[in-house]
Amino acid sequence: MFNHFVLCAICGFIGLSLSAAGIKQLLLTHDFWSIIFPLLLNSAMMMGIALYLLQGKQGFIISKWMIHIFRGLLGFTGIVCGIYGLKYLNLGLFQTLVNLYPVITLILAALILKEAIGWKVWLAVGLSMGGIVIAFDPKLDGGIMFLFPLAVAFALAGQSIIVRYHPKDSSLTWAFYTEIIAAILALVAFLTVGNGELPLDQPFLFYGVALVDGFSIFLITHAFHGERAGRIAPLAYLSIVSG
Repeated sequence: MFNHFVLCAICGFIGLSLSAAGIKQLLLTHDFWSIIFPLLLNSAMMMGIALYLLQGKQGFIISKWMIHIFRGLLGFTGIVCGIYGLKYLNLGLFQTLVNLYPVITLILAALILKEAIGWKVWLAVGLSMGGIVIAFDPKLDGGIMFLFPLAVAFALAGQSIIVRYHPKDSSLTWAFYTEIIAAILALVAFLTVGNGELPLDQPFLFYGVALVDGFSIFLITHAFHGERAGRIAPLAYLSIVSG
């Protein structure tokens, strides 16, 4: 039987790769926080509108606030480290390091969720890891900045495991609260350390990135919400090809 969660994951991971390329282009001419805050705000607004239209006011009711706040902190950390990494590293190296994420996710799934991970999944991930080792630049262009995409990998893995660990709330509810909490944190940073300018001179690129990024985040959240981490996580390697 066709598994739509797998299709959501494939589209989501490819979408994140495309949005990363768009963000790197925006970073050429705009301040760091001028991109993070409006990007997260647009994603949160998209999620909120969709949540209200599909589930009404009931969709905004959550069972545990603290776990949503923690996931929002992970989301904020992930995008901040991601944009720092995109700013200082080439896109290929960035994607290569971020895609350690499936390995981290599988380890956490086995340890925390007690999921049984089949040998075929480990083999597939191992072969993909071999590709990462081959593609990895030992010169580490960018120096210590390579730690940023590694932090992104851990943040993404943590978010995925949380959704599987506490599946009571809907995929859209998870996505909305993660984005809105991250957007609030980004607003504080934008007002305190940002330059106060928004990237309105490239509206097509910016809103395109915001649309693709927000929709991709929802698709990945939905995939992990409905399917085992061991089946979804290896699909993240598609972002290397699409990137």
